[in-house]
Amino acid sequence: MALKKDTKKETTKILEDRWPNLFNYDEPKPVLVGLKEIILKQAKDQEEKALLRRALGHYFRRIKYTYCVINNTHRYDLDGNVSSEITAEEKAYTHNILNKYHKKKNEAKEAKEAKEAKEAKEAKEAKEAKEAKEAKEAKEAKEAKEAKEAKEAKEAKVLSLPKLQSNKKTPAIVIKKKRTIQIPSK
Repeated sequence: MALKKDTKKETTKILEDRWPNLFNYDEPKPVLVGLKEIILKQAKDQEEKALLRRALGHYFRRIKYTYCVINNTHRYDLDGNVSSEITAEEKAYTHNILNKYHKKKNEAKEAKEAKEAKEAKEAKEAKEAKEAKEAKEAKEAKEAKEAKEAKEAKEAKVLSLPKLQSNKKTPAIVIKKKRTIQIPSK
């Protein structure tokens, strides 16, 4: 048997193939206490022992197996026969494991939600800052455009002053933009 990275289900399939009366990945049975050592003694070499150890670890650490210990009354041997009764202490221990699992899962969920809320808040603040910056830039552009238009209008106004009517005899002087004063000649 070659040691390689297998999925948990592929690894536990080894157990199902060797001891089909006891191991079932989809419908687990509580196994006899100390069965792990019995199984590991049957290994031919260290490589097989490591593979079996990993398969047993995957099998026993599943929540489905934990629930099967809580919901059943007896444990089973390698042949799938009823072996011993599950004690109240064992069920209490299993409940404790299950509670720790759910607590850890809830903490992870809360941490994820807090992280998502923080990211949403930061995204909202960034969006508001971007919108404020864009509004400021739009306002500045509008003011610049208005200033440019005012300047152009002022220049156009100066250029469009009415032509002074003058007599060759009477020179005219412009005092203010649209007023002309005639200076009498001597």
